[in-house]
This record gives sequence, structure tokens and C-alpha cells, in this order.
Amino acid sequence: MYVPSEVFFVSGVGRHRSRVASFERALRDAGIEPYNIVPVSSIFPPDAAVAEPHEGVEKLNAGQVVHAVMGRDTVEEGKASAAVGVARADEGHGYFVESDVTGDEAETLAREMVETSDSTGDVARSFNVEATAEAGDGYTTAVAAAVLVPPQSITDASP
Repeated sequence: MYVPSEVFFVSGVGRHRSRVASFERALRDAGIEPYNIVPVSSIFPPDAAVAEPHEGVEKLNAGQVVHAVMGRDTVEEGKASAAVGVARADEGHGYFVESDVTGDEAETLAREMVETSDSTGDVARSFNVEATAEAGDGYTTAVAAAVLVPPQSITDASP
């Protein structure tokens, strides 16, 4: 069974005349471009620790398939906004909310999910990570991500 042992949070902004290159630059700015990112839904594993980004990245390898909860917004005009809100319960699992709203709004939604869940306790901690940027020339992309770090035994496994 694969249950992430750690989670780290990053955000970034990218600009380019190409939509896809704008996204790549946002991933670079966030420090997560060398991974094959698979989007996942929004459950915070009950026993996962929150790691600093540099600690989480040290446990990953370039080209590795990495699961992440990711907020993403790409614009040509206006403001690009991406956020991941987090609420952890005092028992059981917590919730992530990925969105193109502000970090505070995503965090409020995550708190509501914990508060209305039958399988968790009260909110013990909540926070958010966000990226915002005004549009520039071409496309502007904002990303915010909760990157799930697999247990070390999976990361170290030989092919």
C-alpha cells in the first residue's frame, strides 16, 4: 500500500509566449520541474509529516513519477492565481483544496471539509501556499502544489 510519508509545499510563477513553456517555467520556479507530476485529489494522509521543500526534493529523483495536489492558473490578461489550502484534523486524515482562488479562500474551504467530515476530528492546524502574478507578455502561469513524498522504501526500490 502506498501512503505518502511526507508532504512539502511549493509555489511558482512562469511567463512565456507559449502556454506550455509558461507552465514549465512556473514548475521551475517552484523547484519541481524534473518530476513526472500526477495530479491527485485532496486527502492529507493522517500520519504524513510536513517537510521543508529542500528536504522533500532530496528524497526524489529526476524523472520519478510524483503525486501532487496542484492549483494552476494560466492567463494572458489580468492576474494568475493558484493556491493549495490545507486543514489537518486532530485525528484521522485532513484535506487539501487546490484552486485558482486566494490562499485564504482555499484554506477556508479545506477547514470546512474537515469540520463537516464524519471521519475526522476538529481542525488542529490549517495553512495555505499560493502564487499570484499579473499577466505579462504572452502567458503567465501560477502554480501552488502539495507534493507527496512516498515512503523511502518505495523511493529507493530498484527497477
